[in-house]
Amino acid sequence: MNETNTTILVTGAAMGIGRAVAEQLASDGKRLVLFDRDGAALEKTAREIGGTVATYVGSVGKLADSEGAVRVAPDRVGGCGGVC
Repeated sequence: MNETNTTILVTGAAMGIGRAVAEQLASDGKRLVLFDRDGAALEKTAREIGGTVATYVGSVGKLADSEGAVRVAPDRVGGCGGVC
């Protein structure tokens, strides 16, 4: 597997530690699915970090939201290789 093409699902990605993780992964060339409850902050994060990024608004505390975030990975960024 080419590690630069790995897609990672980052929870809590809109701010704080989650955003910092997303920024680092994007700078390492990873494709990302950013997942958070704050849609506006999440979109801002996606715009600012650039790269191959999809967003999903929801709560990790809700199974349907978590499943939805994983399901968008293949369609929007090409699969999911890990969760942060």
